[in-house]
Amino acid sequence: MRLYCTGINGAQAVASEVKPLINVLSTGGDLVISDVQPVHEGNFTCTARNTMSASTGLTVSEQKSSTIAVQVLLPIAHVDIVGENAQVSVMKINDTRYFVCEASTGKPVATIQWFKDNRSRDIITDDIPFQLVITSTPVAPASLQVNEVNINYASVCWNYGVKDVIYPNFVLELKRTDTQWTGQPVSDMNINSNSRICTAIRSLNTSTTYDVRVYAENAIGRSEYSNSTSFTTLSESTQVPLAERSTPPLSPETGAARRVVVSKSLVFFATVVVGVYYQ
Repeated sequence: MRLYCTGINGAQAVASEVKPLINVLSTGGDLVISDVQPVHEGNFTCTARNTMSASTGLTVSEQKSSTIAVQVLLPIAHVDIVGENAQVSVMKINDTRYFVCEASTGKPVATIQWFKDNRSRDIITDDIPFQLVITSTPVAPASLQVNEVNINYASVCWNYGVKDVIYPNFVLELKRTDTQWTGQPVSDMNINSNSRICTAIRSLNTSTTYDVRVYAENAIGRSEYSNSTSFTTLSESTQVPLAERSTPPLSPETGAARRVVVSKSLVFFATVVVGVYYQ
């Protein structure tokens, strides 16, 4: 490394008379540092001075200085992976293994990155569309009515006034004149385009009068009851012949129907935006 120092009037650089003394590395305009090492890092000062003598015998000296900061950078000499069998490591699924990457001292300090198969990681994104449904306590079913009655079953239908939603669970409650209300979840029902919902009540007693009502529920709460209505199952002597029954017995009165099998547990729908990367 060669540094240049130039003094006005051609005077040579000499040691300063001001204490403490400056370590004089060289005289003249050039300073050559061979085989630069970290120890050479620091501030180098070039000082120029000239002395003028007047005829009166008065001596005047003038000195100026300039400083340069020298920073010595040090490349790393080696890098090693430290760990058990770090060169070829065999791992089982669900194992946890730690590796440490160590680099020799350098200046500036080395930035360490890991790559797989000599490649930087690729970031892959994917978007999934979703429908957001704001859920609240369900509304009460309405217009409950019995459509068909036989000796041991009845078909009942009701309106649910909210369309294009995730339907809540429905619970039918039934009672005879001399008993308390008992409820059973509706697990099989038909829904037409007008949100008219129908289901069948089975295993009823013959020639028996029942009251029926229905309510809706979800994870937030339950609705009020629908209206209640009564029906009486037929006796065996008045059973409707199979050929005269409507098909299917729980079909809605109007509109295209779809059959729904309801899970016992309420299912919530959510959305995710997936960001995946691999190394």
